[in-house]
Amino acid sequence: MRPKLEDLLIEEKLLDEAALRRVRQLSREKGISLARAVVEDGAVSALVLADMLTRRTQLPRVELEREPVDDEAIREVPHQLADSRRLLPLQIDRDRATPTIRVAMADPLDIDAMEEIAIATGCEVEAVIAPVSDLKAAIDRHYRGIVTKMIPRAVSPREVPTSAQLDTLVDLLIERGVFERGDYERALEKRLRSSDGE
Repeated sequence: MRPKLEDLLIEEKLLDEAALRRVRQLSREKGISLARAVVEDGAVSALVLADMLTRRTQLPRVELEREPVDDEAIREVPHQLADSRRLLPLQIDRDRATPTIRVAMADPLDIDAMEEIAIATGCEVEAVIAPVSDLKAAIDRHYRGIVTKMIPRAVSPREVPTSAQLDTLVDLLIERGVFERGDYERALEKRLRSSDGE
């Protein structure tokens, strides 16, 4: 039976039972992976966690600054999943008998995340390891880049987006984490007040 991250953390004496309960609760409250919770809690550093998982799973560890990342792979995995679970889709290989997506993960033992990726992409998941902190920076960089590429430019007045198009774009930007809905609504309200002469 495949071990879970929490089992390895106890076996490796990186956490005791009390600390494990604390990070489990943090994981549940924030809706984030255990790997992300362990690092955000300060219980284990991102590098120690990545080193331990590399040694125990025998999976390769990657340097995200040097890894090629395909836009197609990024588009296939929702930003919310990538951010909460700390994972980054790298490439999709459609030349295999079963299409495979290569994913850098903070926790390659996270079966739920792997199943979500498989469902979202229709691909088999090939996991590699990267530290939680490196993944955060890479997720921010690559997902914001995709959103920027997807924003249409209005070239003439005839090409100004309709209300439905603008609503869809705003929803997409919020979903991708570019800004929060509350910030958008406050900015819109301020704009409407200034146009009414308040």
